[in-house]
Amino acid sequence: MSLYRYLTSNNIGKIIKGDLWVKEKHLFKKLFIPKDNFYKKCKIKKNKNRQGNIMYNLKDVEDYVKNAQHPHLYEIHKYCNYNIKYKNKYEMELLGKITKAFGYDGIYQYIYFTPDNKQYRLDYVYLLDDKPFIIIEIDEQHHYRINNIAGDNIRNSELQYTFTNNFYNIPYNISDQELDTIIEEIKLLKEYANDEVSITNMEKEFIEFTEIKAFAKKYGNKIISHKNDEENKTKFIFELESVKDDLQITTNSNLCSRIDSYFMNQIEINFDKNELLDSDSDSEGWDDSDSDSDDLDNSELEKISNNNDIKLFEINKDFIIKDDKIYITRETFINIAIKSDSIVGIQIFHQIMKFEDMIKKFIEISKKRRITITHLINENRLKRAYSSRLSLPLTRENRHLKNRVKRLQKLIELN
Repeated sequence: MSLYRYLTSNNIGKIIKGDLWVKEKHLFKKLFIPKDNFYKKCKIKKNKNRQGNIMYNLKDVEDYVKNAQHPHLYEIHKYCNYNIKYKNKYEMELLGKITKAFGYDGIYQYIYFTPDNKQYRLDYVYLLDDKPFIIIEIDEQHHYRINNIAGDNIRNSELQYTFTNNFYNIPYNISDQELDTIIEEIKLLKEYANDEVSITNMEKEFIEFTEIKAFAKKYGNKIISHKNDEENKTKFIFELESVKDDLQITTNSNLCSRIDSYFMNQIEINFDKNELLDSDSDSEGWDDSDSDSDDLDNSELEKISNNNDIKLFEINKDFIIKDDKIYITRETFINIAIKSDSIVGIQIFHQIMKFEDMIKKFIEISKKRRITITHLINENRLKRAYSSRLSLPLTRENRHLKNRVKRLQKLIELN
């Protein structure tokens, strides 16, 4: 099979004047080519199409793929029958199988510095919050040479101490069954780590997410960041002018002037007091509790809607000024949406409430899932530990029996 066949069968690439060209983003997202490695080693000959997409010619891509020794490309090498002479064949084969099973989003040959500044090159690492989370080391045959054993034991002990159960040292000639068990365990670990509150996960979880998708795409990550900020530093997350646009408040209209008036007196009073702009607020942030202030019911909505008194928003409590722009809190956004007395304002109010309700529901669902995953991971680890302890004496006994058989065969030959 050819790379051309592989690409076209997976709907990757476009034929332009008789040549196949591949979008740069498809190299990384569909072929899983490692970006840094590609930029470093590929002889870049790129072209831009009319839409501004960077494209690469099939020949240049194939030249790179044929010469790159990377586990992300192992399956392509197999499909295309490339006769690659890998420096570490066993490592490439196992990492190719592992990454195919649960994702190409890790880093091959990751440089790690220990607390005492020793440098280790780890075979494959999955990161979580930019820190090593799952570490995979493959023992090639040369790891069992006498002059390598002591150094490897010290290194592996350090890594095991640092990363505990998330460090996987895969021995040479591991059985398929044992490897599958480890792969299943790493899958569970990744599921556990990825089951965080996010726009993508919420969209997958809730069918009704489509009703608030546009709002969530624009403001969702800011609300989630504020939710996760225990020190409440990110409470001023909405830019006032953007909020006005979403509420369809026209510039220089009476409504716009009314909304601006809620801020203007406070801005004039505090304009020359720059030290206050960066001060910490004493107001409470949004949390998971079912407090009255967190969930506005219909009676509260009606109360706010009927309140025609102009109430000034307080600087550093309800809003701040940064780079000549006003940034407001979630509560201030809700207040403006309701005080706009418009259908759009009421719709956005309900979208905020619905989005926050989905976050709470997702957290509860995720907690239950994580409990189940934790049980499965622990069960898997116990089985592996029991199996390894049981197999060791059996392996020794097997070796002893083989030696006895050999001695008996020699005696029979002598007689």
